[in-house]
Amino acid sequence: MGMKNTDIDRGAYSIGRFAEEHDISRSQTYVEINSGRLIASKVGNRTIITRENAERWRKQLPDFPIEERAGQAAQQHDEGQPAPSKRRRVAARGRPEVAHVR
Repeated sequence: MGMKNTDIDRGAYSIGRFAEEHDISRSQTYVEINSGRLIASKVGNRTIITRENAERWRKQLPDFPIEERAGQAAQQHDEGQPAPSKRRRVAARGRPEVAHVR
């Protein structure tokens, strides 16, 4: 029984390896770094994430509130409130709306 690369106890991850191992995109990894939730270090011109910082990031992730979200959706439906359309959600974030010509 040989040891696979994934079985090696790494001291640090590259951005690509971290993203792959945590099933998120490289872009989302940089979002987490830029927000301060994930701490990265530079070694030369490479960006790495230590195993300790990866573990700290995983521990601070919120649990997914399944019952709470289901309850909110049911409550909105009961109150007759439609789910906001994509256009309304985008407009709420402050992006300009695009007029569609038919």
